[in-house]
Amino acid sequence: MNRLIVAFLATVTLAGALSAPPAVGEPYWIAWEGDTFPEEGEWNRLYGNWDGPWQDQAIRTLHDGVLTINSLHDQGIYDGYWLERPGAIDPGPGETFVMEWSLRVEEVDPMYPSVPYDPDTGVRSNEAFGVAFAFSTDCFYSYFEHIEWSLDLTITREFRLVSADMRTYSLYVDEELFFTGDFVHVMSQADVAWGDGMQGTASLHHWDYFRFGVVPEPGTAILLLIIPAWCRGRRF
Repeated sequence: MNRLIVAFLATVTLAGALSAPPAVGEPYWIAWEGDTFPEEGEWNRLYGNWDGPWQDQAIRTLHDGVLTINSLHDQGIYDGYWLERPGAIDPGPGETFVMEWSLRVEEVDPMYPSVPYDPDTGVRSNEAFGVAFAFSTDCFYSYFEHIEWSLDLTITREFRLVSADMRTYSLYVDEELFFTGDFVHVMSQADVAWGDGMQGTASLHHWDYFRFGVVPEPGTAILLLIIPAWCRGRRF
């Protein structure tokens, strides 16, 4: 386990200045829709292997709006996307934080069979409370809560995490409530990450979109109708 590194937890500082974030609690929406590689938009790309950052990378393709990340050639590779928003992640009163993504995991080749995860997602709040998920072909794992769920991820799944307070969250899978959990206090703060995030596991996986932001807080049922209307979604 000590050789497994989640990119979401990395403390590497990326070169280049980021845009000034909006004020705390101001609604915002950041959406990658598969039109370009994520680093051509708001996202910073972070990749490397056992030898360090920038030493090797996954094989990536972008076809019909789907990003394929293939690290099967090297179990030491991580290759993902990271966006820092100091003090500007959390919702304000009457608002809701939403993070949603579409993912299919085609193959995973772990160094340690007991840790069969590679693609991952995560968010850390303004006050350093975080949620992070790691995915395999038939299960996924809440990294900070230490909970694993069985789920067939060889078919495309659509995830949505919703939180009004960045202390508790509701996780929806394919528009159905799947789990209600807790943010956990972690190191660092105010960022979002996703991609091929672990060393010690190789994988082949596909992303259709990744979106997050703060929106006005309607009832949950209304929220599930409004968010898709804001965004242009696709299916595999």
